[in-house]
Amino acid sequence: MSKVNDFVICPQCGENVSSEYKYCTSCRCILRTDKKVAGYANGLDILTSVAIVVFLSVMVIMSCNFSMLNSDNIKIPQPEYSISDASSEPVAEIAAEQAPGTGAEEAQPVVPAEPVQESNRGYASAIPEDVRNFMLGKSMTPNDNISFDDLSYLTIPHWDFNDARVEGHMIVNAALAEDVLDIFAELYDIRYPIENMEIVDYFFDKQTEILDSPDRASMGNNNTSSFYYRVVAGSSTLSKHALGRAIDLNPKTNPYVNGSSVSPANAAKYSDRSQSGWTEMEKRAFIGTNTEVYRIFRNHGWEWGGEIWSYQDYQHFQKP
Repeated sequence: MSKVNDFVICPQCGENVSSEYKYCTSCRCILRTDKKVAGYANGLDILTSVAIVVFLSVMVIMSCNFSMLNSDNIKIPQPEYSISDASSEPVAEIAAEQAPGTGAEEAQPVVPAEPVQESNRGYASAIPEDVRNFMLGKSMTPNDNISFDDLSYLTIPHWDFNDARVEGHMIVNAALAEDVLDIFAELYDIRYPIENMEIVDYFFDKQTEILDSPDRASMGNNNTSSFYYRVVAGSSTLSKHALGRAIDLNPKTNPYVNGSSVSPANAAKYSDRSQSGWTEMEKRAFIGTNTEVYRIFRNHGWEWGGEIWSYQDYQHFQKP
């Protein structure tokens, strides 16, 4: 029904009835259930509204309590990104890239790099200027047979008498440089020990009463060497050492023996080739026809001084 001034129109008979009446004055139908509040709302309306508000409040409180009681079970969505750094790729994309059968390259296991192998082979160069100056007046004297340019300065890795890898130096005829490097690479592979290897010039100031020449001083210190411009001891014949075509190898362990004469003078113990009283390292340095070092030199066409003369020069190899 609608309100018109202070009258109410009866929905059944259409009679205008004062709003103060509960029943229509004509047909006696019920015009209102109670007296309106604030012009429109009656008591039932108010009670209904209050009940709805209370019900909604109770539902909100119960919902909040239920959420708090079950917070341990709540899973918070995590971002699909690594937090290691700002440039990380999404985890899902990484997984897709590594998944087999997708065409993407599969991750390969990390293989440790193999250790760098040290070379068994030395190298040749022209004789450095400072070495040339050091040689002048010592191993190199003025002559018409050979010059510095005819020689090569070799740097050669080898095993010393402590079984350690070291580098030595030798000067040889330039035409034999590669051949000599090949030979000493093979000696390196069989771990043949060489006590010292330096140019003979370093031994000019190491002469003693019994090691009374630069050559004997070098030999007496068991120094392996090649070039030394000189004649054969006790003769006027030019030595093959003077042309860089001979090598004395561990000359104290493998001395020159001519009857009772032994050179160097401190090598008498090693003139007995039975190796009696020798150390294990000295036995490894021994040169004889049944040794690997002998076979290596002979395979390269070198002659051995222990078998080509009436005397034995066990240290000496030469290239004809």
